[in-house]
Formats: sequence, structure tokens, C-alpha cells
Amino acid sequence: DEYRVSPWVRRMQQAAVPYIGDAAAVMEVLQTVFVQEMGAFDIELETGEEPYILTIHFSEEPVDSEVWNQKMQQKAVLLLSLIGNADIVRWTYPDSGYGEMSLAQAEALTGVSDIKGCTDSPENLQSLWEGTIAFTNNAVFNLGI
Repeated sequence: DEYRVSPWVRRMQQAAVPYIGDAAAVMEVLQTVFVQEMGAFDIELETGEEPYILTIHFSEEPVDSEVWNQKMQQKAVLLLSLIGNADIVRWTYPDSGYGEMSLAQAEALTGVSDIKGCTDSPENLQSLWEGTIAFTNNAVFNLGI
């Protein structure tokens, strides 16, 4: 039973935080979904009023922005699941723009009606993680969680 869930998924579940306002905890979540592999970044937390937004400011342009944005969409789905009250994840890079994923977009994309609830179960988080990998490989997925 314990082998059906990746150790990385268990690590993600342990790092999940209820509130976007804890910058150190949010950075820990970012590390568990390997945002650092995308390049050097700083974060901005918009918590004054809803929607609560996590913005990741990357310091370098991506080599291939289409592939890079697909990977960030995957990570954004996971971040929205792992940061309890995050409503939107945005990312920027210096010259050519930005991307964003809202909770509603993530739920529509994945077919999961309660992405936040995926962190309650390691198996559901595993399914979400596997689904986002399929998404970055250009497969359409509806997880039915």
C-alpha cells in the first residue's frame, strides 16, 4: 500500500500549508514541486484581499517558452493544491511576459472538482501529480477524483 505513493508525493503532502501568507513555508512548497529547476526566482505574495495570489518572478528568460510554460502550468496545479488559500499562481520572466493558472482553470484542466482536497489523501495527490505529468506530455486528462 505504501509503495503506490511516490516518496516525493508524500514530501509534497507534508509540505502543504494552509495559508499563502507564510513566505518561508511557501518557499518550502515551491521546492517540493521543483520550481527551482525552472531557474532563479523571487516570490511575491498578494494577501491583502482575495483573490490571494502567488507570483513567481524568474530572473532569466526561458530558452523555449512554450515547453517552459507547460512545465509551469503543471507546477501551478500542484501549488494550488498544496497552498490552502492560494487562488492564483502567476509567473513572470524579464522580457517576454508571464503566465498564470487560477484555481478554476486548474480544476477545469484536470477535471478535479476539489484540487485543494487532493492533499487530504496521498493517493489523490499522487493521481493529481501523475495527471499533471500527462498534461505536460500533451495528453488531456480527467482524473475523476
